[in-house]
Amino acid sequence: PPRSTLFPYTTLFRSVTLANAAQQQPDAATEPQEPVFDEAAFRCICDVLPPEQLAEDLRILVARAEALLDRLKDREVAGNFPTLAEAAHKLAGGAGTFGFLLLAAHARRFEAAVDAAAANQDVLAEQLCQTITEALAVVRCQLAYRAVDAA
Repeated sequence: PPRSTLFPYTTLFRSVTLANAAQQQPDAATEPQEPVFDEAAFRCICDVLPPEQLAEDLRILVARAEALLDRLKDREVAGNFPTLAEAAHKLAGGAGTFGFLLLAAHARRFEAAVDAAAANQDVLAEQLCQTITEALAVVRCQLAYRAVDAA
């Protein structure tokens, strides 16, 4: 079944956060105040998902984050950010669902800047790269912790 059927609050969360992102100017001066990781949100999703599904969804999140990070760092893609807006959008949704609020915020800001053809896309791309790196470290720790806890 579609994810929205299993998790109606995820669809609501994404709708609210996308509406908030649309109201914000894609400006590097307005730094999001979200934490890198909201453990309470993560625990909430852990309580809902079966362990196998949780691990798989986190692996997908890691794969999306790594792919976007690689593409943002690729010199041939640099400056051609419209091709990355959709990837940033998908990453923002997954990251927000699992409590990676700063990553979700930076991905939304990058997406909004690209959509608006804002002049600060390079700055936001660099911020997104840094945030992806930080979030990946936390995701990997959570995966390792879950694997040890399950054993």
